[in-house]
Amino acid sequence: NMGSAITERLLEQGNQVSVWNRTWEKTKPLLELGAAFATSPKALVTGCEIVISMVIDDEAVLSVYQSDDGLLSADLHNKLIIEMSTILPETSKYVDNKVRLKSGRYIECPVGGSVQPALNGQLLGLVGGDQDVVDEARSVLNQLCRRLDHVGNIGAGASMKLAVNLPLVVYWES
Repeated sequence: NMGSAITERLLEQGNQVSVWNRTWEKTKPLLELGAAFATSPKALVTGCEIVISMVIDDEAVLSVYQSDDGLLSADLHNKLIIEMSTILPETSKYVDNKVRLKSGRYIECPVGGSVQPALNGQLLGLVGGDQDVVDEARSVLNQLCRRLDHVGNIGAGASMKLAVNLPLVVYWES
């Protein structure tokens, strides 16, 4: 849901967007809005300068990167990867290392908010990564987020997102 909302927002802002989803049928509404379809994560990288990943959990993230036609199977030279999924800091550090080995640039930007704030560009972005890469990503992230906080190196964004989620979990449990 969040990935689709982010895509809708980027399209609304006039960006050319290509999409891929593990369940291709979920891309149909986005294609109707003008997005192009990529047959795999590798194909997505080939046609894009910036790749945003937003999936459900660590297992899904690793699948998107490590499958036979995943992001890591592509030429990542001069590509910027923005991981917006809520994942463990260790997973983000692992992916960052793999992307760097392929000459790509990586930041994490898990977000606070839900579908409606995503559609309105009102998310809270908790960014982890090298300052120069964060600066490079700022133009696209500013279209999605009302506030961007660069909280440190890779892993810090994921840690902060998990810390923000903790009181919410306690609230819902009680």
